[in-house]
Amino acid sequence: MKWSIFKYAFIVLLLVYNTEVWGERSSEELSALRRSKWEKLIPDYHKLQYAGSMGFLSVGTGWEYGKHNNWETEILFGVVPRYRTEDISLTATLKENYIPFHLDLDKKKHGKWVLAPLTASIYFNKIFGEHFWTELPERYPEKYYVLATNLRFNISIGQGITYRLNPNKYAGKSISFFYEIGTNDCYMIEAIQDRSIGLREILSLSLGIKMDMY
Repeated sequence: MKWSIFKYAFIVLLLVYNTEVWGERSSEELSALRRSKWEKLIPDYHKLQYAGSMGFLSVGTGWEYGKHNNWETEILFGVVPRYRTEDISLTATLKENYIPFHLDLDKKKHGKWVLAPLTASIYFNKIFGEHFWTELPERYPEKYYVLATNLRFNISIGQGITYRLNPNKYAGKSISFFYEIGTNDCYMIEAIQDRSIGLREILSLSLGIKMDMY
């Protein structure tokens, strides 16, 4: 009984608080507030990336956030051409980037060229196709494969350079060129188990272009 009284009292207080807060705002302010929340879902940039353990070529979109846009979250979709299989495979990647700081290369405070001396990324990549699986098929002996073949965890570091565009002439805000050097969980485990495997054998190079729209 006492719990019910407290529960209803809390609901009433919450309703009163919301009524006071929202009641003080005009319809235009409420509309702008709702619109601003939806606008946060609009991607800040688009990206084209070559290699990187996410396919031969990947395209995607991303969001920037943080005090100085130091954090990025991306969703990319890629394609794996016919190499060892007869079919073309598709991939999906969820990626998180961290850029500690940026350097203006021009003497002006907000010059045209900006350098990202260091970028760090972690991402999960999934490949779709009948030749790749999450659980070990019955045709293989138990523990024949320890890891799933269609899901990879990746880490990478890199650098990037950005050129700020004139918004009066171009649709985008800036264009960036970057490279990344990374590896995945499968390669790391192999290197730990076999000391003869060198860094060059487990690291891969990736190149890309990023277009900031807002």
